[in-house]
Order: sequence, then C-alpha cells, then structure tokens
Amino acid sequence: LTTKVEHTGGQKAEITIVDTGVGIHPDDLSRLFERFYRGRNAILLDPNESGVGLYIAKQIIEKHGGAISVDSTLGKGTVVRVPLS
Repeated sequence: LTTKVEHTGGQKAEITIVDTGVGIHPDDLSRLFERFYRGRNAILLDPNESGVGLYIAKQIIEKHGGAISVDSTLGKGTVVRVPLS
C-alpha cells in the first residue's frame, strides 16, 4: 500500500492510494460507496467488517467539496484518488 500527496498546481493537490492486492470485481465497483455494501473479495478476505468505511469517507470528502474515485483491476490492485482544492 502506498499513499502519495501531489501538488497539482495552484492550490490543488491529489491524494492517491495504491495497493497491489486482489482488486475489486468490476460488478462491485458501481456499489462501492453504498452504506453496508461489501464486495465479494472483501467478504472473502475479512467477513467481519461492516462495509461503512468507503461510504463514510465519501460523505466526508463530498461535504468538503471534494470527490473520490476508484479504479481497480482484478488480481492487480486498486487506485483510489481524492483531488483536493
């Protein structure tokens, strides 16, 4: 897992979080930020989690005028981006 904060010009920056884990199934990507939703790989890796982490993160980020996006490839990993301004 790597995290990078990069200045993108003016008063803008972007937080990028990258992992090289199992990735997220394409069918799960559209529901990732739903409260209590757990993707199939997440359930296999740790069945005891609640499924609220990404939901809460998105709510906080959007309340501050930001955005969050996720790109993932099965078997290769996931990239989460949070642009800040």
